[in-house]
Amino acid sequence: LYDARLDTGDQKAEPKLTIVRRAIVSQGSGEDWTNVALTLSTTRPGSGTAAPEIGSLVVDFEPEAMPMAKQKESDEEYSGMRYSDAAAPEATVAEGAAMDLARSEAPIEAKDDYAAVIDTGFQALYVITDRQSIKSNEGQKRVQIDVKSFTPELFIRTVPKLSDVAYLYAKLQLESGLVLLPGQTSLFRDGVFVGRGVLPQLAGGEDHELGFGADDKVRVKFTTLDKTTSETGIISSSSVETQQFKTTVKNLHERAVNVTVYDQLPVSANEDIQVTLTSGSTTATKQNVEDKRGVVAWDLKLDPEQEAEISFGYQVSWPKEKRIQYVPR
Repeated sequence: LYDARLDTGDQKAEPKLTIVRRAIVSQGSGEDWTNVALTLSTTRPGSGTAAPEIGSLVVDFEPEAMPMAKQKESDEEYSGMRYSDAAAPEATVAEGAAMDLARSEAPIEAKDDYAAVIDTGFQALYVITDRQSIKSNEGQKRVQIDVKSFTPELFIRTVPKLSDVAYLYAKLQLESGLVLLPGQTSLFRDGVFVGRGVLPQLAGGEDHELGFGADDKVRVKFTTLDKTTSETGIISSSSVETQQFKTTVKNLHERAVNVTVYDQLPVSANEDIQVTLTSGSTTATKQNVEDKRGVVAWDLKLDPEQEAEISFGYQVSWPKEKRIQYVPR
């Protein structure tokens, strides 16, 4: 469980990101833990100790369909089975136990404590400083593990075709040896709660981007300039659709900001469908972003009060006798 607290800084102060890491502990051993020394570990016994075996993959013809009479007999035989005839599905038992445990756990007010962190190379151990008391099946205990500070890189992302909102992101890089387990994150910007997110599992040397909500001081406007359909050719004619857009982005901050604008160029799924950029389109900084075909992006650096304009358009042509559709993927 994490709190991610972003101080966006100003012209004189660098931004600062503080990650507060906590663990929620509960136990159902049937025995109360009173005044115990508590150590948490990143080891996951539930994931097993060895890699799964992989066997051969055989491709063959499907078996012939069973005659209707025999299929009916098989169905009647199966419907007559009871759980006493076959073991109850494991998932059913597990889900029932989980529901019973959830009903018995009532959240209680928790105390924050600090932990000593021991990195053994293959796992991390968090030794909680103070002794703890945790009753069996009676709620949860929250313990604070550590607090880490980062100097993040701030930038803006916007997808004006879908939303005219600019979103603030903070990019952090983990120091060597640090491991963060996946967990829910409460996000705060300049002391104000802005929402919840999820941190994935991260290890030292990796970087990650956290979104901190809408930035109202970066204005985005998306305009459709042209959308027409026409025909070309005399004997072998084609249909041509033209779409042209304009995006303007303005920085109202007192300092420069980095902005990435995303859009999409249609991707042809048939050789008879041709897609081309219109003349005058602003050259994209990146294409096929994150291996997503057709996704393009423009990286901008805007000084205070500066406005940038992006022109983007395309033509789609196809045989006249056909019809096309746009399918999001």
